[in-house]
Amino acid sequence: MKRVGLVVGIVLLVAGAAVGGALVLPRDLPALHLPRLGGPPRPVLVSVPSITTNLAGVSASHFAQVAFTLKLSSPALARRFARRQAAVLNAVIADIRAESLASLGGSAGMSDLARVITSSLDGVLGQPRAVLAVFFTQFVVQ
Repeated sequence: MKRVGLVVGIVLLVAGAAVGGALVLPRDLPALHLPRLGGPPRPVLVSVPSITTNLAGVSASHFAQVAFTLKLSSPALARRFARRQAAVLNAVIADIRAESLASLGGSAGMSDLARVITSSLDGVLGQPRAVLAVFFTQFVVQ
């Protein structure tokens, strides 16, 4: 009988604290943002198929053919990438077409294009630092 009384007392105490807290605490408290269990989301790799397009220049007879893998900062961004794939490809093609043979052919050409693509796709995906890295798997300029 003592145990039943003890359990009932604890339940009443917890319920009273909850009701008292609801009456006393203001309702417009800012939302509490707790860290996710398991740590931050893991980066995700997403492959982009080969893209061939003309380069900028007077004769426009030069072209680039690139394929790459993106390192996105979260699985949610990978899903957003899949939904916006047409806009992603359009942005990358526009970025490549704005480059000249001389700018891509130099030793810094790949890293410069990777920075341009990163910035452009952060805009398309709607989040800064969405693209953590661009890994070229094919890079031909002619």
